[in-house]
Amino acid sequence: MATGADRIALALGITTDPKRLVRAIFSGRRRNMSPEFEKIHLRPVQIGREVKLQLVTTSKDKIRTTNIDFADFDPEKLWHSGYANLLVDSTTESITARFTKKGEPLVSVKRAENVQDLAHDKTRNHLIRPESEFAFRLGLTDKTGRIKPSMNKKFIQIEEFVRILLPLVKTMLEKQDLDEPSSSRPLTIVDHGCGNAYLTFAVHLFLLEQNISNKVIGIDRREDSRQRNRDAAQSLGLGASVDFIADEISNFNDIPTDIVLALHACDTATDDALAWAVHNSAKIVLVAPCCHQDLQRQMSNDVGPWSLVVTNPILKQRLGDILTDSFRAQLMRVFGYRTDVIEFVGDEHTPRNAMIRATFGEKLEDSNRQDEISKFRNLADFWHVQPRLGQILEL
Repeated sequence: MATGADRIALALGITTDPKRLVRAIFSGRRRNMSPEFEKIHLRPVQIGREVKLQLVTTSKDKIRTTNIDFADFDPEKLWHSGYANLLVDSTTESITARFTKKGEPLVSVKRAENVQDLAHDKTRNHLIRPESEFAFRLGLTDKTGRIKPSMNKKFIQIEEFVRILLPLVKTMLEKQDLDEPSSSRPLTIVDHGCGNAYLTFAVHLFLLEQNISNKVIGIDRREDSRQRNRDAAQSLGLGASVDFIADEISNFNDIPTDIVLALHACDTATDDALAWAVHNSAKIVLVAPCCHQDLQRQMSNDVGPWSLVVTNPILKQRLGDILTDSFRAQLMRVFGYRTDVIEFVGDEHTPRNAMIRATFGEKLEDSNRQDEISKFRNLADFWHVQPRLGQILEL
C-alpha cells in the first residue's frame, strides 16, 4: 500500500513530466520554515518547438513569470524548502498534499481527466492570466485555468479596464504627475461599487506584475460582499494590500487617492464615484457607467423639436444615456481633468460599454473655468434637468 511519502514522490515526479503535467501549486509554509516565495504556480507552455515549464512566483510585493527547461527544475528541493501545501493536476489524476501541525503529510490522490493547455500568454494575448489563482478563487476560471463560458464577457471587461489603465499610469509616472510608488508609499486605488471584486483583484495583481506597488480598497454597500471579498484577499495572501469596506460611496471617508475606478456602478452611484474622485484629487479616473435612470426621469417632453425623440421610450433612454455622460465628462473638465468618453469593449460584451476616462491636468484659470461651467449650465437649462453630479459638486 502506497504511503504518504510515496504519493508525494508521485506528485513531485509529475511536475518534471511535460507530457503529464497540467498544473502544480506550491503554497503555504510549514512551522518554523520560510520558503522563498509565498506561492509558486507551475504549468507547461509551448514556446516555439519546445515545451517549457512556466513558473509564476508570488511574493509580498510582486508576481514574476519565468520559463525554464523541465530538466532544470528540482521539485524535491522546492518541496523541502518548507511549503505546506501541494496541488498537482496531471492528465490522469489530481493530487493534494498538506502537512499537519504535527508535521505529518496528508495526501489525497483522485482519478481525473485534466487537459493540458500549452498556449503561452503572449500567444493568447491576455494581460490577465486566466490560470492565476485569483481568477480561479473568484470563479472566473475553472481549475485548469480556462475561462468559464458564463464569465467570458466579464473577463474581457476587466481585462480591457487594465489595458486602458496601464499606459495612463506609465505616462503619468514618466511626467511625474504621479509619485513614484514604493512599498512604503504604494499607489492608492479605490474601486467604487466593487461587487465581486473581479476588477479590484485584477488591477492590483497586474500592476504588481509590472513592479508597480499599489494598495487597493474596494467599496460596496453590501456587508456580505465585504466579508466574501476580504476572505478571498486573505486566502490569496493579499490581506495587507487589498481591503474592502461596506459603505455607500457618498459616505466613504476622504483619503489621499491616486486612482479611482468604477465598473457599472448603478445609476447615480457613478456620479458619487466621480464626485469622490474630484474631492480626493484622484489623478486617474476610469468609470464605466450603468443604468442612467436619474436624468431620464427628469427629461421633459416639451423640448422643441427634440420632442420627436423623447416621446419614444427607447430613443429617450438612449438620449438620456448620452446626455448623462456628456454632463459628467463636462463637469470633470470643469475641475481640471482631461476627459473623454470611449468604448472600452465591443457592445457584444456589454451594452454598457462607454467609459469616462479622465486624468488630472491642472486647475483651470477662473475665466476658462467659468466658460466650461457655462457650457454645462446651458445644456442643463435647455433640457430642464439637474444632473446629480452637478448637485454633488455644487454647480
